[in-house]
Amino acid sequence: MVSDGINVSAQELDDFSGVIKINEAQVKGHLGSLVRKTVEEMLNDMPDKEAQELCNAARYERTESRKDSRAGFYKRKLHSVAGEVELKVPKLRHATFETAIIERYRRREAFVEGAKEDKESWASFLRHLKERGLKGVQLVISYKCLGLVEAAEEFYPEAHYQRCVCHWYRNVFSDVPGTKMKEVAAMLKAIHAQEDRDAAVSKADMVADKLDEMRLKKAAQTVRTGAHETFSYYKFPSEHWRQLRTNNMLERIMREIRRRTRVVGCFPDGNSALMLAAARLRHISGTKWGSRQYMNMKRLEEMTKEEALSDKIFACPSGHAGA
Repeated sequence: MVSDGINVSAQELDDFSGVIKINEAQVKGHLGSLVRKTVEEMLNDMPDKEAQELCNAARYERTESRKDSRAGFYKRKLHSVAGEVELKVPKLRHATFETAIIERYRRREAFVEGAKEDKESWASFLRHLKERGLKGVQLVISYKCLGLVEAAEEFYPEAHYQRCVCHWYRNVFSDVPGTKMKEVAAMLKAIHAQEDRDAAVSKADMVADKLDEMRLKKAAQTVRTGAHETFSYYKFPSEHWRQLRTNNMLERIMREIRRRTRVVGCFPDGNSALMLAAARLRHISGTKWGSRQYMNMKRLEEMTKEEALSDKIFACPSGHAGA
């Protein structure tokens, strides 16, 4: 064998074969210990951050806005797939601390498959809502999620479907070069700035023709095939149009939840993830943000009554319309 000018015979290689040995059991044990330590640090970091948020101050920080203070911690064991880890659960002086990550008294970890965005998963979710008493749904707002659209038609067939305008814009932009992005964005916004649905449909046709002239054939096709799915908000009070044409009402909340879940990375079980999300929602609802009115539903109620009265008058014989 010749390597970089050095001649090594097969016999000499055999002589060296017993010199270097790898202890596989020791390597696996070291890696297991490293993984276990990483999991332990990750699980301990989250309760510490939760305690900091509840106290409204970091450890040893002295501020006027502090709501509580630390009172040490207690230890508990948790059996995970990486092995047994030790948790240091914070204690507070004036409140009982309960971490949203691991249920109280739970001693064993359990890893669970999340829901998918296919029809079956959405049908299960909507069935659950309907069984809990959700009714009278008039509008479903989402990006182009076929699973949700199909499931909504099955459980709430009377509801209209509104495709999120912002997500639709992004679909169009995916076929637009950066140099023309600003111009196309203004054209798309003009579609949804119209006074009624008919005008918006007419404007969408004009925009599609203009995109063809700009040699943006794919973008033009996206406008022609998808614009009509973004006009359902015109069926509702004009005061609500801006809020109803996108699902931005949920985007900010979802960012808050994702910001918290990213810190954890991997949850012990599905229920712990649910507990964290619910805890964040409770926090939001308890702040000034949670008390702000997103839409005045009285206008929708008035419009519904006006339409019902109009239908009633229209259905009466002409001689009794004023009765």
